[in-house]
Amino acid sequence: LKIEKKIKEKQKDVFTPIKLENINDFSNEIFLTLNQIENLCKENDEYTEKLLANQNEARERLRLNEVAKFAKDSDYLAKQDEVEILQQNINILEESIKTQDNKINLLNKRIENYKTKLSNLETSTSNINKYLKSYFGHNLLELKAKKDDNGQLNGEFEILRNGKQAKNLSEGECSLIAFCYFVASLKDANTKDKNPIIWIDDPISSLDNNHIFFIFSVIENEIVRKNSFEQFFISTHNLDFLKYIKRLKKSKSKQSKNDEKEYDFPQYYFIEKSVKESMETSEVKKLPKCLEKYTTEFN
Repeated sequence: LKIEKKIKEKQKDVFTPIKLENINDFSNEIFLTLNQIENLCKENDEYTEKLLANQNEARERLRLNEVAKFAKDSDYLAKQDEVEILQQNINILEESIKTQDNKINLLNKRIENYKTKLSNLETSTSNINKYLKSYFGHNLLELKAKKDDNGQLNGEFEILRNGKQAKNLSEGECSLIAFCYFVASLKDANTKDKNPIIWIDDPISSLDNNHIFFIFSVIENEIVRKNSFEQFFISTHNLDFLKYIKRLKKSKSKQSKNDEKEYDFPQYYFIEKSVKESMETSEVKKLPKCLEKYTTEFN
C-alpha cells in the first residue's frame, strides 16, 4: 500500500525525488511456503493413490485381529492340535484297514483256490473211478474223497478195495491209479479248455502188460479224440504199446460241412544212444521206416 501511495505522489510531482522506505524481502519465505504446499499436494496425491490398498490392508488386519481373538477365546489352537492328532490316528487306521483288506483278499483267493481244489477233487475222483471201472474193469478198486469231522471235504482221498481202505497196493495198481489221476486232472478247472502241452512218459511198466490196451483206450478216447491239447507227446520203450500208439489219429477241424474227415498222423522219433570219445551221448532221430510200418524190425 505504501508503495502504491508513493507511486501516485510521483505521478503528481514527477521532478521531485521520492524517498522509499526499506522493503522487507519475503521471497524465501514465500518459496518455502510454496514448496511445503507442493509437498503437501504430493503427499495427498500419494495417499489418495494408496487409499484403496491401505483400506484393504486395514480390513485384513482387522479380520486377522478378529480371527486371533476368536482363536484365543474359543481355544482354537488346542483344538487344531487335537484335530491333527485325530488325523494321524485316522491315517494309521486307514493303513491298518488297507493291510487287513489285503489279507482278506488273500484269504478269499486261498478259499476260492481251496474250493476249486475240492471241486476238482470230487470231479477227479469220479473220473478216476469211471476209468478204473470202464476201461480196466476194476470194480474192486475205487477212490473216495475224505471228509473232516464237520462233513466237509478236506482235500484228500483214500483208495478203497471192496469198500474198505486198500493196503499193500501192487506196483501195477499204484501206477494204474496214478495214470488215471493224471488223465482226470486234465479235466479239472485249472486245465480244462486251456489246451495244454501233454507229455506221457512211458505209462507201461513190466507189471502193466495186461493193461496195455486199456491204457491205450484211455489215451485215445479221453485225450486224443477230444483234441483238447496244444501238443501231445508219448514216450515208451514197450514195443507192444508202440503198436497201439500207431493207431492214434488226431482229427482235423473241418473248414466246411462238406469237408471229408481228415487226420493228422503222428510223427515218430527214437533216442539213439552212443559212445563217443568215452562219453555217452543221446540223439533224437526219425524212427526208421521199418519200425514205423511194423512193430519190430523182424517183421
